[in-house]
Amino acid sequence: MCFSSLPLFTEYLNEEGHGSLLPMTRKVMLQICSDPTLTLDYLPTLGLPEFTRSATELALGRDSPAIRENRAGGVQTLGGTGAIRLGAELLQRWYNVGGARCGPVYLSSPSGGSVAATLQGAGISDIRSYRYWDPDKKGFSVEPLLEDLEVAPEQSVIVLYASAHCPTGAEPSHADWKQIAEVMMGLCWGDPAQDAWSLRYFVSLGFELLCAQSFSTNFGLYSDRVGSLLLVLKHSSLLLAVQSQAASLVHSLWSRPPGGGARLVTMVLNNPALLAEW
Repeated sequence: MCFSSLPLFTEYLNEEGHGSLLPMTRKVMLQICSDPTLTLDYLPTLGLPEFTRSATELALGRDSPAIRENRAGGVQTLGGTGAIRLGAELLQRWYNVGGARCGPVYLSSPSGGSVAATLQGAGISDIRSYRYWDPDKKGFSVEPLLEDLEVAPEQSVIVLYASAHCPTGAEPSHADWKQIAEVMMGLCWGDPAQDAWSLRYFVSLGFELLCAQSFSTNFGLYSDRVGSLLLVLKHSSLLLAVQSQAASLVHSLWSRPPGGGARLVTMVLNNPALLAEW
């Protein structure tokens, strides 16, 4: 199983050192606030359905076989960190239920943000690393990474950045991703389709995976914490079961997600003019 992560832990600041509100984001906020039909009812436990559908389509592409076959879906989360935490809880409790609990989890070295602490908070203690940054080349090197993955035990969980690796910013090429996927079979370009290439490639090969998506930074919605956990499974019969377990976990983690940022992102992703501006 692959746990693929998309968050970029950074912030765009203005000259005063504050988070910058994108003109497009401000415009859509005003549109939402002026909508006389807007209500502030609780969202469903799994989030705003239109948002999770749009986030799934953005990651996988609207024509993805996983979407057509109804074996991919999303859960709205509190930013990318919330998605990682929910994914970690699912892995710890339900991954490989017939045998041992979640196997060792591999993070890149270096790995930025609070990913390790988030995994540990979910009870995952066996956290290992694979080499990613080559100090001599001052860039990404695929050979050491492949060597480390080749000796990873079965049932290992590999955490990968589909784009915008944190903290290095270095990314594998398409050829590198194909080699990584081949090894795992045994176990930010500014273009959403390009950024998601590696993710879509893994899905096309039949991988089951979790993908943590964050919309907090790329929409300037830092305080709204807009995220989604994408679930891709081998069979449609598994999707409802996993979403049911996710709903149970969400009840104990944050109960219901906030709606403002999710509504804004949904409007942008489903409006061609706004999407092009974004």
